[in-house]
Amino acid sequence: MNSILDEVRSLLEAAGYATRAERPDDPALYFEDECLLGFVRVFDDSESLVSGWKAEQETFLRQNASTLRKDPVKAWNLYAVFLTRGPASLASSPAIVAIEEDFQSMRKIARAGIRTRDELAVVLGPLLPIQTGLVLVPTDVHARLLERLGPDESPRRLLLSDTPPDEIARLVTEEQ
Repeated sequence: MNSILDEVRSLLEAAGYATRAERPDDPALYFEDECLLGFVRVFDDSESLVSGWKAEQETFLRQNASTLRKDPVKAWNLYAVFLTRGPASLASSPAIVAIEEDFQSMRKIARAGIRTRDELAVVLGPLLPIQTGLVLVPTDVHARLLERLGPDESPRRLLLSDTPPDEIARLVTEEQ
């Protein structure tokens, strides 16, 4: 996996967010769409995450106060994401859970031990579009109906008949 922030940027931009970092080496990335505003901050380890998240949140809120006053929709849809590649220590695990349970000022996502892009996608799930796994295949409904009708029936005769619409729909959608 590239740097965590590179992967975060890739996932968020694919979901339609605008992203920016203040500097190329910045450990934070800002993201925004038409109704949501937030930032991702990557820490070196779980202890740094636990001790530094609140200051990062306060800095973000202070820097964006004027924007938030002008846009009440975004003021209600603020996210802070705190990540580290290193695993959570026994001492920091409960504190990381407590960060997510702190709803003061913004919603929070906090995770340690991020190793793969798939793990990162799961962590960022609340910010990403719903993934259904459903693959839609274009269907020629006319051809499908002809295939399901008997040899002496025509779709025109069926559609102009008294056949109930739900029966026509069943003929078209039923799996063979």
